[in-house]
Amino acid sequence: MPKVKIRSGIEMYYEVHGEGEPLVLIAGTGSHWQKWELFQLPYFSKYYKTIVFDHRGTGQSDMPDSPYSIEMFASDLAELLDAISIKGPVHVVGHSMGGQVAQQFALDYPDKVRGLVLADTGSGPFPGHDFERGIPIVTAMTFAKVGTVAERLKDSHLGEFWYTPEFREKRKDVMAKIIESAMLWPPPLKPYLRHIIARQNFNITDKLDRIVVPTLIMVGEDDKFAEGTGAFIKQCRHLYTKIRGSKLVVVPHARHGIFWEQPEFVNDTIHKFLKKVSKESADA
Repeated sequence: MPKVKIRSGIEMYYEVHGEGEPLVLIAGTGSHWQKWELFQLPYFSKYYKTIVFDHRGTGQSDMPDSPYSIEMFASDLAELLDAISIKGPVHVVGHSMGGQVAQQFALDYPDKVRGLVLADTGSGPFPGHDFERGIPIVTAMTFAKVGTVAERLKDSHLGEFWYTPEFREKRKDVMAKIIESAMLWPPPLKPYLRHIIARQNFNITDKLDRIVVPTLIMVGEDDKFAEGTGAFIKQCRHLYTKIRGSKLVVVPHARHGIFWEQPEFVNDTIHKFLKKVSKESADA
């Protein structure tokens, strides 16, 4: 089990698959690296040196009992890449809270980023869009009902937020694998809540024009079901208007879980974008 101590002093779990230009996959709130194992690792490791990892507070990484922030997660990633000797700029793909980390990483370490993919994510509040800080009431109510993080994750994936009713009904085989993966390494309650607080408190809306790397934004066409942060299709359209030169792709027949509901379309779209970014970088 590969773990490495980063400069901040914590140990982080990571895996590297494949060869080629480095590509980092960043998971969302309270999620471990195994969420990428079903569809993304088999695909991207054919073309890239694909790096997956557990955020602090999740999976097999350390879970320090201290406040977390998106800036901290971005710093962890930078320190991880240094610790495992990943040289040169990397492609970065972030989903949901992982997309927040990807934005912060692109702001704080622009020389480390070649291509940026932001999926079903946002930059924080903006005019016409606001949400609760701290622990959203909907999350508190869910814990009152289900009691544990594992059951909360299961309840979320089976509900309206992640997948369309058609997908949940017709792809029960995939849903079973998704639920199994989500519940494999459920974090303890305190670090999970620290993840939620970090996500809810994130706000770089007034800094989006500073993201200068080539950026692809992807969002499910039906990612409208608020679960703490509001409709992501609205947030992704806002990102598109603020990140100069960015490209927006709305994924048909999908909600928040585009990587698992429409994996072929999403993986292919990302690969084509990153290939173009790499070619333009080589030609420059």
